[in-house]
Amino acid sequence: MEVKNIKGITLIALVITIIVLLILAGVTIATLTGENGILNKAEISKVTTEEETAKEKLNLILTELGIDKKTDSKYNENEFIDDRINKNQMTVLENDMILVDGWVFLIDRTIPTIVESLGKEELLDTIQNLYIYNAKQLVKFRDNVKNGETYEGKVVTVKNDIDMSKVCYKVDGTPQNDVSWEPIPSNFKGTFNGDGHEIKNLYINTNSDFQGLFRNNYGIIENLGIDEKSIIKGTNHSGAIVGCNMTTGIIKKCYNKATVMASRDVWCITGGLVGQNEGLVTMCYNEGKVQAESKNDWAQTGGVVGLNYNNSELSKCYNKGEIISIAKENWSNAGGVVGVSYEKDVVIKDCYNRGTIRMKTTGYQSDLRVGGVVGDMAETDFSNAYNIGDIIVEDSFGSHIQIGGALRLHTKKFNS
Repeated sequence: MEVKNIKGITLIALVITIIVLLILAGVTIATLTGENGILNKAEISKVTTEEETAKEKLNLILTELGIDKKTDSKYNENEFIDDRINKNQMTVLENDMILVDGWVFLIDRTIPTIVESLGKEELLDTIQNLYIYNAKQLVKFRDNVKNGETYEGKVVTVKNDIDMSKVCYKVDGTPQNDVSWEPIPSNFKGTFNGDGHEIKNLYINTNSDFQGLFRNNYGIIENLGIDEKSIIKGTNHSGAIVGCNMTTGIIKKCYNKATVMASRDVWCITGGLVGQNEGLVTMCYNEGKVQAESKNDWAQTGGVVGLNYNNSELSKCYNKGEIISIAKENWSNAGGVVGVSYEKDVVIKDCYNRGTIRMKTTGYQSDLRVGGVVGDMAETDFSNAYNIGDIIVEDSFGSHIQIGGALRLHTKKFNS
């Protein structure tokens, strides 16, 4: 015991001596122990080296697998890769994540290669729940919401473009056999940040209402795009981003290039990004084809929003896509940016349309309304909007047609 005490005291004395010498040499305690101090930098350097070492181990295995991909007939992107990784004292996690010496990496199995370093193992729960790197993780996020997770107060961030082609796809073009994306359920209340990325090859072909990436939104969806190869087909309240943006919902800095279509016997509402808006949609645009077809009446089509409703606001939005509204009988509306806008305290401002608006009738229309920016509206504050797109009406039944350059019908306030 006496020897151990002497050694302990000697070690403490040595450390104190070193610190005193450093201070005498002009090195302060803050320089040693502060946020940017020598000791902290040494720890950061150690951590960085550990991560790089783990990454190199995984890279070596993936390089070997790349060779096997070309030379081994038994190679596949699933069990073959998993077996090789597990045999080298690494752990295959879900959603293409690999654990190496306490560090987590995301891999692309098709190459194979490391896509991104995700950090330490203790951050795994956060990584899995709040960051979306691939289609599998988007499905898991959707299922988490489905199982009751609202994400209220949390930010979910998309870290890559997400290819959905293996999750939802066309089989024979029928709703019965095609594999459609099931929208993220209605209880999402958090922030979904696309971080400038796209959802690619999103496919929906169903005989159901409220279709889109999300079904209904009570939270914030921002900085997200839907690509031109995506297809959304529903029956009512369809939009590439969300079927209905609720009163607390915010959609901002989003865009759509997909084809969005809806077909129904009666009351068919479709928008490029949002089927129905009851909240805020701002700084968004559409370049995709948007079509609503009602076999009887009420086909409502808008480039950004199908129906703007009930204390909602739409601002700083534009459309360049083709807008098509098809109906047989009463109340068909088409607008470059908004199909229909009504109810109290609705605001539309700073919007424009450059896309072609096409109204088609398959029978006599008692009330067919088309506007360059808004097809039809009432009780709406409308300002600073214009249209330079073509408006084309295809009618051979002598229908009652009302057309406006920017908007159609009466409004609460108008300044354009």
